[in-house]
Amino acid sequence: MKVLYKNLKDGEIKLLIQNTDDCWHLYNIIEEGDLASAFTYRTKSQTDDKKREGKGEKERMYLTIRVTEVSFQEFSDRLRVQGIIEEGPQDLGKHHTFNLKVGDEIKIKKNWKKYHLKRIEEAVNASKQPSVVV
Repeated sequence: MKVLYKNLKDGEIKLLIQNTDDCWHLYNIIEEGDLASAFTYRTKSQTDDKKREGKGEKERMYLTIRVTEVSFQEFSDRLRVQGIIEEGPQDLGKHHTFNLKVGDEIKIKKNWKKYHLKRIEEAVNASKQPSVVV
């Protein structure tokens, strides 16, 4: 894990997921009620009468959700962060899920406890260690 931005005064930390262990660490850090922000894909809103639910073009956008549930999918090495959209270009108040994987960035805004920060520090240090020593 790599810390891209840290402002504890405002309660914000932006992280880069570098390996699947980082998803597990984030699963143990992100809690219900936290604000999570990331780039994601969402179906474009259509205003005409011909719209069909579930169909349409997906658009990349930056959203902030208030977390309601977090789950780690071991079989796909993804972290699912579910919540209600608080900030974004559309659909405020609707549900959305971030499917985070290696290479994704996430900004978390919360009341950080010492054990949260210690876990991030451990994940950062673990990412610096070589995977295989010969």
